[in-house]
Amino acid sequence: MDQFGGTTMNSTTERGGDADTLSQQAAVYFNKKEFDKALPLLDKAVKADSSDQLALFYRGVAQLHTGAVAAGQQDLEKVYKSESLLQYEAAFYIALGYAQQKDKETAIIWLKKIPEGSPVTEKAKALLKELQ
Repeated sequence: MDQFGGTTMNSTTERGGDADTLSQQAAVYFNKKEFDKALPLLDKAVKADSSDQLALFYRGVAQLHTGAVAAGQQDLEKVYKSESLLQYEAAFYIALGYAQQKDKETAIIWLKKIPEGSPVTEKAKALLKELQ
């Protein structure tokens, strides 16, 4: 997780909504790698808007970092299936979760879903090389 799992959470520009404030607070904790503190805020953001792809993505990643791999993968699969801009990043973290659980076969399947030229292509190639 430490080698491949690093990412930073971009906070949204303030529009005055509660979800924006939650996301901004969560981003501070997330970027300090205080995932256990970011999770309750991300939970609230997802409850406020269950279609919020950023909140789902970052909650999924935070869950992976705290050991709640199955829950994290569930959030990340929602992001992947939504075909959002974070689709391939979600696939990468799903793969990373499987790699964390020593399920190399499933991790490789997810890594192969990441096309050339995506933002995580290089990280995916590096993880794939390590798994093979």
